[in-house]
Amino acid sequence: MKKVSKPTKKSEKILSISVAAYNLGDMIRDNLDSFVKAPKNVLDKIEILVTNDGSTDDTEKIIKEYEKKYPNSVRLINQKNQGAGSTVNSGIKHATGKYFKMIDGDDWIETENLEKIVENLEKTDADIVLTDMLTYNEAEKRITDRSGYDIKSDQDLHFTDVCNSIDIQMHNTMYKTEILKQNGIKLDNGFYTDIEYVLLPLPYIKTIAYFSAPLYVYRIARAGQSMSKASMRKNAAQHLLVLKRLIDEYWNVKDSLNDETKKYLINAIGRMANTELRVELLEDVGKEEKQQHIREFFNWVESYGGKDIYKSFLRGRKARMLKLTNYKAVPFLERAIEKKFY
Repeated sequence: MKKVSKPTKKSEKILSISVAAYNLGDMIRDNLDSFVKAPKNVLDKIEILVTNDGSTDDTEKIIKEYEKKYPNSVRLINQKNQGAGSTVNSGIKHATGKYFKMIDGDDWIETENLEKIVENLEKTDADIVLTDMLTYNEAEKRITDRSGYDIKSDQDLHFTDVCNSIDIQMHNTMYKTEILKQNGIKLDNGFYTDIEYVLLPLPYIKTIAYFSAPLYVYRIARAGQSMSKASMRKNAAQHLLVLKRLIDEYWNVKDSLNDETKKYLINAIGRMANTELRVELLEDVGKEEKQQHIREFFNWVESYGGKDIYKSFLRGRKARMLKLTNYKAVPFLERAIEKKFY
């Protein structure tokens, strides 16, 4: 059973932030400091729901320090280790804010932009809100990238007017909390659930807003991240399960979707299938066995995903090359992917 600390007083929250924390005693302060350094009038309008996913280091102790000092904004939720998706589910369950955002405990936010974004969240009524994000390279100790969107900012737009000109990423995204709750959005408990967080609510989205200030700071080049080669091999089965879930969910709602949302989901699942292809190419087996596995994966995407998802999958460069060479390009693509991890 999860143990949840209750806030000492009630206040209207504009933004709920779900923070996933597992053995992050050396990094969680960076995350929490980025919130609590905001002006008090801003801090009072947000809640930071930190789910400690069965940590065995001093993560829980550190979070308790912040909870004691900021009882109206920081809440600790303890649970046995269940996986990244479960921490988001926990956050959704306990969220009281108008909007909901997830953030990994080893990342943080741009404090100086939080006040403006909270002000904008008070004014908008969009179902989904996007902001810019920054990428911080741990090895180089600096910001190396900023990503955003080429759509009108600071106004509510029809989702169908812009959705197929953008690529929505977890780090840029906030949803109305009531949409997540009312539609029973629940992620799988394992790894690779970022795309579930992005795609599962989209069938219920009608409006979108974009604020161009960067909020999320995403840390890369850290040992143990889920996109490392060792981690991808270890969690390959979970990645395939997430892809299967997304296909299942698409077919469950397909007939109720408008054409533009349907197109967005088809293309997003096709990209996810290409990411799974990359995982398959990293599989630690012999050449002939791997070639057979890749062939079987293509057949599975076509039969399980259907014609439209399969066509989207084949737009990927690696998928196209493998199909054109009758899978003889497997060794070449395998070496190319391996090089990117060194």
